[in-house]
Amino acid sequence: LLTKIASGYWNIIDPQNGYTAISKRALEKMGIDKIYDGYGCPNDILIELNIRNVKVKDIEMPPVYGNEKSGIRIRRYSFRLSWLLLKGFFRRINTKYGGLHFHPLWLFYVVGIILFLSGLFLSLYILLIRVLIGTLASIGTILMAVLFVISGLQSLFFALLFDVQNNEKLGGLEK
Repeated sequence: LLTKIASGYWNIIDPQNGYTAISKRALEKMGIDKIYDGYGCPNDILIELNIRNVKVKDIEMPPVYGNEKSGIRIRRYSFRLSWLLLKGFFRRINTKYGGLHFHPLWLFYVVGIILFLSGLFLSLYILLIRVLIGTLASIGTILMAVLFVISGLQSLFFALLFDVQNNEKLGGLEK
């Protein structure tokens, strides 16, 4: 799910299957020297390809496992991949939809993130005041926190909807 959000390829099923085929033209478009060289490589490739509006497709293939052991350390891998996907998401959104290419999707993401985080921090502040001092915040402050969280989530959901619609033509499953 995080790879789908970060890359914008909402119909791709398994970017981590270990098999990637790519044309020379697509490689030249994205600049292979900038791609992450660890276990997150397929995820980073998808992000770069989406920025350049390259169409991709999944080809269903059965997994084949032998007696090999994985060299992945799950905690380290999870942190690194999550960080890679977060940076890649913002790079994709800013490059593709921000600046001179302005699209409302960018605005919905930015406003949604700001409102949601503001509401979250305000809620934590209200909770800390309650726990540490023992007093309850005013109803106006509580309602403002709720409004920020709900408005932020609504804006983020609209951004996701626009993102899915805008990238539908770029990827999918082929049997």
